[in-house]
Amino acid sequence: MVNGVPVLIYYPKEMIKDVDELIKRGKYMSRSEMIRSATRLVIEEQKSEALRETREIRRRIEKEYLKKADGDRNKAIDMFFDDVMERQKKDPFYNQ
Repeated sequence: MVNGVPVLIYYPKEMIKDVDELIKRGKYMSRSEMIRSATRLVIEEQKSEALRETREIRRRIEKEYLKKADGDRNKAIDMFFDDVMERQKKDPFYNQ
């Protein structure tokens, strides 16, 4: 058994039927194992997305802002984040 913290989760019956079918087919040993596996996949997906976003930010800084900053990387980064902050000020999501 894995050391961990118990978590009570409610799932729709149809979803549990699907989980139980995967267990029956031998894909997982238990509901807990399947849910941990699914959680790991979501976490890895989110980490990958964050990495893609970071690469996109770097690409934009290189392409758009480095030229404006006359090749000064720190100035280009500052300009980028200044623009991000300005856009956030205009976004109602950030001003709730």
